[in-house]
Amino acid sequence: MGQSPRLQHGILASRLGHSTMDCSHTYSWHASHYLNGCIEVIIRKHVILLMNKKNTDDLQSQFKQQEGPNIIGTEWGEQSVLLSLNVPADLSWFDGHFPTHKVLPGVVQIDWAGKLAKALFQGASTFSQLSNIKFKSMVMPNTDLSLLLEWDKNKGNVKFHYFNQDESFSTGIVKFLPQ
Repeated sequence: MGQSPRLQHGILASRLGHSTMDCSHTYSWHASHYLNGCIEVIIRKHVILLMNKKNTDDLQSQFKQQEGPNIIGTEWGEQSVLLSLNVPADLSWFDGHFPTHKVLPGVVQIDWAGKLAKALFQGASTFSQLSNIKFKSMVMPNTDLSLLLEWDKNKGNVKFHYFNQDESFSTGIVKFLPQ
């Protein structure tokens, strides 16, 4: 019978002479810096601000070819935006990720939510942490879905929810440092 990930984590920590708390902090720190790097890759050229709203071409420019979703449309709320997306089958993220059963990696969903939040909401700039991340269903190639981003300026965070009429794919909160 295999060991649980938590037990494996404890065994690894003891072999390295660390407590599991030290290792958790180290993993958190490395994950934070990695994700900060992913989110900081955004190049904000050709940013057009018109009452803080951007068109689909402006949003699409946040992604290199074959790395981002097709952004079909946007619907603005007071402190939120609902994006209509299509996940093309030729995305580089599908290469090698379960070759016989292609699935969009969860970290890519988080990265997209962070990049789009930074492009859409003033005050969302430097990534701080992730919380309440839940992956509920797999996103397959050629999936049409919606991404709801809700900005809480007071808390400096964006709640995200990927879904379509049939299912909920993932949810979570991306927190940004105060400016």
